[in-house]
Amino acid sequence: MLTPGTKIALRYRIEKLIGKGGMATVYNAHHSSLRRNVALKLLAPRFSHHPTMGIRFEREAHNGARLNHPGCVRIYDYGSTVDGERFLAMELIEGPTLRRRITEAGRMGTREVVAIVRQILGALAHAHKNGVLH
Repeated sequence: MLTPGTKIALRYRIEKLIGKGGMATVYNAHHSSLRRNVALKLLAPRFSHHPTMGIRFEREAHNGARLNHPGCVRIYDYGSTVDGERFLAMELIEGPTLRRRITEAGRMGTREVVAIVRQILGALAHAHKNGVLH
């Protein structure tokens, strides 16, 4: 896990950890020249030099970059560090997650559920129209 202040690819400064999965870790990072924060996804080091995983990660970057919809996160940058670690810089969306909303507020009303499902389906329809399956 990276500590705050760590530099990635000479332009991203790690601010804090957002989340960690089996394949990648996502950080809130600051892009120094653009002066904005991004969600910086770093492929786990054990996968960075794996040919199949590298191709999948690159495909994720290219597919995501084709999407332009309010329900789809924007892709800003993709590349490798000097050590060969692969990264993906994305739009940083701040605010509560759907999981948090359900946990904190409990059961949702029908109107709220329908509104959320419509947003999700709109984003999925846009992705599918652009050849991206999720």
